[in-house]
Amino acid sequence: MKRLFILCTCLCGFSWAYSQNYYQATAYFLSGVTRTVTSTDTFATVTASDINAVLSKYGLNSSNVYPAFPEFNEQDTLLLPNSELGRIDTIKQMDRAKIFVITVTDTTTRNNLITDLQGLSEVLFAEANGDDSLSVAPNDPAYTANGQWDLNNTLYPGHDIHAQTAWDIYQGTSNSIIGIIDDGVDFTEPDISAKYAGGDQTFYVETEKNGRKLSHGTAVAGIAAASTNNGIEMAGVDWNAKILSEDTHDYYNCFCLGFLSHKHGWNLTASKTLNAINFSPNVWTLNHSYELTHGFLGNNYSVVLAEAFAYAAKSNRVSCVAAGNDSKNSTNIYPPNYSSELIDVGGTDQQDNKFSLSNSGPNLDVVAPAVDITTINFKQFGSLTSEEGTSMSSPIVAGIASLLKGFNQSLYNDDIEQIIKLSADDQGVAGRDDVYGYGRVNAHTALSYLNPPYQLLHLTATGGTTYSTTDHGIVMLAGLFAKDGKYPQSKKIEVRTTINLPTDFCNIVGVWGDGLKTTGWHDDGKYSYGDGFCEVVPGSLTKTQVTLRTYVYLLRDEFGISYGYYPTSPQNVKFAYSILGQSDLSINGDATFCTTSNPYTITNLPTGATVAWSASPTGIITINSPNSSQTTLTKLNSGSVTLTVTISSSSCGVSPITITKQIYAGTPYVYSTYNYNGSQNPIHLWGSDHYYNPACNLANTTITSNIQGSNSVTWSKVSSSPANISWVQSGNNMNFYFYNVGQNAVFEIDAGNTCGTTTQQYGFSSVSCGDGGGCSEFTVSPDPVSGTMNIVVPDIIQPCNVVADADNTSATTNPAVIVEIQVYDQMGVLKVDRKFSKVKTASVGVSSLNSGIYFVQIFDGTKFERQKVIINN
Repeated sequence: MKRLFILCTCLCGFSWAYSQNYYQATAYFLSGVTRTVTSTDTFATVTASDINAVLSKYGLNSSNVYPAFPEFNEQDTLLLPNSELGRIDTIKQMDRAKIFVITVTDTTTRNNLITDLQGLSEVLFAEANGDDSLSVAPNDPAYTANGQWDLNNTLYPGHDIHAQTAWDIYQGTSNSIIGIIDDGVDFTEPDISAKYAGGDQTFYVETEKNGRKLSHGTAVAGIAAASTNNGIEMAGVDWNAKILSEDTHDYYNCFCLGFLSHKHGWNLTASKTLNAINFSPNVWTLNHSYELTHGFLGNNYSVVLAEAFAYAAKSNRVSCVAAGNDSKNSTNIYPPNYSSELIDVGGTDQQDNKFSLSNSGPNLDVVAPAVDITTINFKQFGSLTSEEGTSMSSPIVAGIASLLKGFNQSLYNDDIEQIIKLSADDQGVAGRDDVYGYGRVNAHTALSYLNPPYQLLHLTATGGTTYSTTDHGIVMLAGLFAKDGKYPQSKKIEVRTTINLPTDFCNIVGVWGDGLKTTGWHDDGKYSYGDGFCEVVPGSLTKTQVTLRTYVYLLRDEFGISYGYYPTSPQNVKFAYSILGQSDLSINGDATFCTTSNPYTITNLPTGATVAWSASPTGIITINSPNSSQTTLTKLNSGSVTLTVTISSSSCGVSPITITKQIYAGTPYVYSTYNYNGSQNPIHLWGSDHYYNPACNLANTTITSNIQGSNSVTWSKVSSSPANISWVQSGNNMNFYFYNVGQNAVFEIDAGNTCGTTTQQYGFSSVSCGDGGGCSEFTVSPDPVSGTMNIVVPDIIQPCNVVADADNTSATTNPAVIVEIQVYDQMGVLKVDRKFSKVKTASVGVSSLNSGIYFVQIFDGTKFERQKVIINN
């Protein structure tokens, strides 16, 4: 293996010393200074003698002056009217092409320089280039001295991974473990000593040609997760992640007899990779900063190591690999080209130019800083070191991956890879290219995608259709249920499905397949390792749909014998996919209003969108300005209503979009029921007609209240006879208890909101049913009961006089039967429960009950009747 490390060289006009601070003056030069901007560099030329004299006074010259806004086009100083942007007048901008920065090493020099510049006729203004104060900025010396430009680039602002603003969102968790598959980490080094999670404690020290010594693995570990904000040395990308070191250095690099039991080379690396995966499920991220070399006849593909990477993918781990430093297309370089299940990381310099030695190619995913990267060395060296190479780029991305997983532990490895790619700052030609991949990584944007207004959905779809079938000899390894072996006469079947995208997303950021949960497999042309695979068919993503594909195999050996479909048949394929989008459209306004509402508006309404407001049911509110982005409502009646707005916009992924808000107009609405004869019944209001709600021997009854638009509910007892009737409030509901026939009570419910209070009173009376009134369908004897209770269905009954002023009707034949008999004590506790098969007479033993008043409840299959009995045992 070749370690991806190149000795640091200075690419700028002067060298940085890590013990120094740097400060900038900003000046607008009317004349005397010009700028040159090329595709690879920007610089200033000072032509005025008095400006040069001021610079010379402080030991500076033209090489210390840089254009502050190299991307600015002087033609943009005048912005012409643009109706689409809402501009009606010509707007002039400051000519930022004339603004330059001058960097010095202390504030005194900077302040004196500004004073001198302000006295020159060529200078329109001169001022200090200060900093914004952020909530999270580590106090590590290398960081505060601006030595870690990769995290926060003060010389060329914006050309970094935006770590400081990312840390405003999240700094990591100690639950995360980053596996460093390298030549060992020195955990005695002060800035990483607290990060040891396990693994090897050995490390190898490289000696360069100039005698310089380096612990490559320690340097890589420091970049990913050095202890941060501890006041020493440097800052790591993930402040809190732990480090697992798997030392891959071949200390026994001869294959002599004494060492035949030891693993060597690629096999050792594969073993160490598997060790890291199996160490803990919290080893979420693996970093591989090496390149395979010395293969058979120039082929550096290792099946053993490729399978280890597939195992990592199947274990939901993120693998970050360095693209390599060969200045060539990396098509045949490994591990970058093993599969799409890893993140291949190239390198950039301080101005987002390609690092000159970084490899490129179709598998390159992203780039990260690779030049003058400050990191730690082994303890015996005793200082920080400055390195370059894609070995330093890969752990930057590993640190970002660790932050993402720690922030949202439900992420799949494909989610992390895709979010890192989607959030990268595009470089080079528009879109993905072979030099920068999807762009230079941006930790802040990546974390922002996991916060509102963004939403990440994990979805599945089962079943697909066969799109194509090709002859495809395959070597199957580690495929679930498939025997390892060669299947030279196999068929490879591409299976596709088209899905509709969510309609409530205004903007789709990205859609991708989740191999971890997909049943289809993929291969590298010759080998398949049984790792799940799902991808978006290129060009299929629209505002409303996307097509996904995966592969299944009809395995056949060299004799043509078929072993069936693996891992499943095309029609049974399960596609798993993720959708990242903005779903932040919502209705903002009061949930309750009384007469005329405050304004109702739509959050984050796209520019140029059309809207239509509506409400259901009708008759409760009036909508003012139904086609405006802002409306008000007027109350017609009290009640609950669903307010709906339909939004049409060309900038949204799906159009139109419908969003709703549940609101309430006026004082609360109250509807109550109570249980009578085993069913819920509406309650007659207690009013001027003095109407009571009657019940046959009513006991332990619940009043259930459906209340809309209320903030508070209070029950009270207005009156009762006797005065000590038991009752208790339970949320919106109320329970009360009558002990005997002839008792009554009036209860009141008060439901309130900001508009006022709705008050209702309910009256109840326990009437006679079976105590000589002739209205009962059953008779109970003897009275009092002793030992055995007898229940009989009379042949003839009179209807029960349930309302005091109702007329009795003539006697009728009694259709009742006995299905169940229950006996309750005075507190409503069930004591006896007997079931029967539709009989006319029944006996129930009660000798085990204590003497006292009980209630017998008889069920005839459709309704209950309750009677009071006295048991005297």
